[in-house]
Amino acid sequence: MSNRSRTDVVEDILRVIANGDGRRLRIMYGAYVSYEQLEEYADFMVKQGLVYKEEGSELYKLTLKGEGFLRSSEHVDAKFASSQVSGTIGPKSVSSISRPDTLSFHATSKLLRARGRSQEPS
Repeated sequence: MSNRSRTDVVEDILRVIANGDGRRLRIMYGAYVSYEQLEEYADFMVKQGLVYKEEGSELYKLTLKGEGFLRSSEHVDAKFASSQVSGTIGPKSVSSISRPDTLSFHATSKLLRARGRSQEPS
């Protein structure tokens, strides 16, 4: 298995929890993360409001924000999968973008929002 981005790992963890099993061991096996990684990601996701730990148990549950994040990421994944099949992603389509700085600004803004910061357009 190749290296995954942090976003991919978060998505994998959220998918396991969304499928109804928020126990640590099941998350570790389902998302292919170690105990240490799960602790780091779970702490991050709780702070970001994507998941919460059920009172009196060790179960993690999705919040509405976590459900929305997962739906959005699945939508993006589906768009990429369909465009790769039809061949619309590639050097030709990238060179046809009239304002590549807009694309990078939006990607940067999304990343910074996920980290709790914002960026104003320059």
